[in-house]
Amino acid sequence: MKNILKVSIITIFAYLSSVNAYAFQMKDHVNYMGSNLSQYTLDCAHWYVAGNLGVSHLYDSRSTGTTNSVDENGPGWDAAIGYQWNSILGSELGYTQYYNSRETAARTVVAKTSHFAVHLNATGKYPLFYKVSALGKLGVAYSYAQKIFTAAGAAGSSGSVSPYVGLGFDYSLTKRVDMVAQWAWVRGNNYTGSATLYSLGMVFAIV
Repeated sequence: MKNILKVSIITIFAYLSSVNAYAFQMKDHVNYMGSNLSQYTLDCAHWYVAGNLGVSHLYDSRSTGTTNSVDENGPGWDAAIGYQWNSILGSELGYTQYYNSRETAARTVVAKTSHFAVHLNATGKYPLFYKVSALGKLGVAYSYAQKIFTAAGAAGSSGSVSPYVGLGFDYSLTKRVDMVAQWAWVRGNNYTGSATLYSLGMVFAIV
């Protein structure tokens, strides 16, 4: 019994030591990331504004009476205001406008739908090389779609709360201005559809 207790205590101490060592390694890694990023971006808390232009891709189920599902590309844009807590982490509130989609029957446009989304998400940067960092975003979005049937003039709309995911690259032009290339995706429902925006944009620090 004493031997079992002794082994158990040793195992617990070994586990706690490994957890403590891992915590120190993570702390050192975070400090390394912060010191790397702070060479090119502001390492103090600050507000920022961002804007992106690009190509949106929409996918939605077809409406009754149409012959095709929505699978359409077109111009899109988004704008955001955010707060950067440090050189690594931030939070953001944004708006995305997608290209208006169309549905056809016998080559005639029978329905048009406008799409937009409002998103709230956390952001994170990871230094890669020189002034380039990997960029990640994760949060929630409210997607909205309004469909108008062109012949009948009837209209309907729907909204959905869904995940928001963004991935991309950030290049620091100066400590206050960044250039961003990103992919952002909103998973809607059968009524709003899912939407993606591939874009290039700028981020301006407000200090």
